[in-house]
Amino acid sequence: MGAAVSASEAVGRVTEARAEASARGDALRALKSEARASERWDQSVGYKGFPEVIEANRTFELARIRWLETRLEGALFVAWPEEPKLLDAFNWSYGEDFRAREGANAKSLTYILPAVLKSDAPCVDAVVEICAVALLAEVEFPAKVRLRAIETLEASMDSLDDDGRETMNALKSSPAARA
Repeated sequence: MGAAVSASEAVGRVTEARAEASARGDALRALKSEARASERWDQSVGYKGFPEVIEANRTFELARIRWLETRLEGALFVAWPEEPKLLDAFNWSYGEDFRAREGANAKSLTYILPAVLKSDAPCVDAVVEICAVALLAEVEFPAKVRLRAIETLEASMDSLDDDGRETMNALKSSPAARA
């Protein structure tokens, strides 16, 4: 699947990817429950004795990664509606975990937020979405970047919805913020 070509397509992809990740998560939870209820269940072995759980976990993680990627793609369309950047511009590796290849995607994420914040009037919705993805992926931003994101969000408190406020508060209370 190539990059989205419009904001509406990007939003549609987020919705589809979220539904897919949710469905895969539900299926994984059901398989885990069945495995634990099985006579074959051995606490010392865990799910290793259930290849269907291992496979369901793999497909859930891929769907989760795709959902996070689509959220970032959408944020880039919001940040630069006239000439959106693609994740490729930040050396993104599609379909890979944030920790894969020595954290290449985590590092890319730490380039995306400063690029959005660099504009004269950073798009608050894009900042919220990028920060929310980083929090879900457990990616820490450099202290200066995190502080700038918090300042940007605080300056826009009146326009933040509950999710935006929650993201801002989570940024403030992240382990790096307390260090």
